[in-house]
Formats: sequence, C-alpha cells, structure tokens
Amino acid sequence: MFKQNVVICMSTYNGERFLAQQLDSLIAQDYPNWQLLVHDDGSHDRTLQILADYAQKDPRIRVRQDAPHLGVVKAFLSLLSEQDADYYFFSDQDDVWAPNKLSEMMTAANAADSTVPGLWHCGFVQIDADGAVLADQNWHLFKDASFKGYLLNNNVIGCTTMFNRCARDLVVKQWNQLDFSALFMHDWFIALIASGLGQVVALDKPLVRYRQHANNVVGAQGQHRWQKLWERLTLKKKLKIWQICRQDQQFMTLYGAQLTPADQQLGQYMADLLVTWRPLAQIRFAKKQHLSMHSKARDAQFKLFLWLPLALRQRLF
Repeated sequence: MFKQNVVICMSTYNGERFLAQQLDSLIAQDYPNWQLLVHDDGSHDRTLQILADYAQKDPRIRVRQDAPHLGVVKAFLSLLSEQDADYYFFSDQDDVWAPNKLSEMMTAANAADSTVPGLWHCGFVQIDADGAVLADQNWHLFKDASFKGYLLNNNVIGCTTMFNRCARDLVVKQWNQLDFSALFMHDWFIALIASGLGQVVALDKPLVRYRQHANNVVGAQGQHRWQKLWERLTLKKKLKIWQICRQDQQFMTLYGAQLTPADQQLGQYMADLLVTWRPLAQIRFAKKQHLSMHSKARDAQFKLFLWLPLALRQRLF
C-alpha cells in the first residue's frame, strides 16, 4: 500500500441532508492516510454541528474555524494552501465515494511522472436524492483531454478528480495574482493547468455516486436533456461563453508562457475574444483548429457569439 499523504478538500453550505453519508464514505476508504479539510461557506443549518461531531470522532477531519464567505471557487482553491500533500482531491458534500476510490486513483497516478502537473478523474454513477441510480452515465469521461479540449469544455467533474502536488503548487504560487471572479469553476481551472502543462488521465471506473438534486451548484447533463437543449437554443439559459473566455485569459496571463507554441496560439485565440471582433477570421480559425463545444446547441451559440459586437456579447452572455 502507498504511503503518500492525501488531502481531501471539501466546501460545505447547508449540507445537513447528505453530509453524514459522504463523511461515512470517506472514513470507509481502504486507504487510511488522508486528511479532510473543510471550509464551511456560511451554513445556517446543522452542517457545522455534523462536521464538529465527525471531527471529534476522527482526527483526520479538520474544519476551518470562523471561515469567511468565499464562494465555491475560492473556497475550494483556498484549501490547497492549508497543507502540503502528495495528492489532492475535491469532495462535494452530498456524494458517496466507493471505498476503493483513493487507492484506485493513486495506483494509476503512481505510474506517472510526479514532476509534471497531473490530474486523474474517474467515472461516476448518477444517483437521485434518495440514492437511486439514474441513467446516462459517464457522459463526459472520454472526451478530448487535450489543452484545446479544455479551453471551451469542462471534461471533468470536481468530485471525480485527483491531482498531484505539482499541479497544486502552480495554483498556490500564483495565489496573489489570481482573479477569482474570472474563474468558471475550480476543477476546470486545475484541468486547464494539467492539460496545458502536464497530463489529464481518465480512469474507466465508476468510483463516485454523484448525487443530483434540486440544490446542486452544478450537475451532470443526464436529466431533462431536451428541456436544457431548448433553453440553450432560445437563450433562456445563457451560455457562459464570456466567462469561459475570461477563465482562458486568466490562465494565459499566469501560465501562457509555459505552453507549447501551438497551445499558446489556441489559448491566446480564446483570450482575444474578449477584446477583438473579427468574426470571419475567428470562425475560420475555430474551424481549422477543430475548436468547438461538445453540445451542438452550445457550439451553435459559440458561433453566434463570434458574430456579436463586443458590447452585445458582454450584455447577452
């Protein structure tokens, strides 16, 4: 069995309904050398009491005291500087992990070069609020793991990811320069780092029971697919392409110089969409580079976005 240290980062908010079940699944892991760091983002239910009870029973669980409200992205990323470790995991408050999740993912990671940023993500099974399995599993798992693939698409889900210390250090060292309002999601930003400067690897093993319920911050796309498609086509549900471009611009500002020339060109193309309007040239470049979004509806909106004047882009998206 490996001896590496593992830090699991969890951000909670009013999670009393499912939190204990997730904590039990962490305690049941067959790999014991982990520590759970929790940031509570202002819960006003029994979440803090549940955390305190579990922390009293298990010294591996540590909860920030008097933590300020940070929002989900900054809350998760801020935990990375709390403690050095060999590997880091993100954990939601409402999922259930298979008892071999840590050991399986670390087995895969230990075959890789630890001196370059690495991110590994496993499969999942979607469950509803009552724990019943839902359909449409692993919708994202084997899509493009290249840097180009992550510029427009998030192919990972935070609760399925593990990344190494090298990837974590790249975030922590740039902490004072990070504009958190520019980041779409914490897991996506780590995946950009790993795909651009190292590697992203998918494990074809469903090691997380990923819960879908009314209070999800984000969720997989298995449910109400046609309703979501209609909302995107009619712009009732806005595509956050402007925010995606801001995230890519932030990445390029901090890490762009470390990319290959080809990836620098791709990253700069996305960043420039915030400040330049050259629709014909931008559409030709996207077509030539096969730069697109996974969903046909989202990709149609992306093409529409390229035609809109800058001021209108910001107002609509």
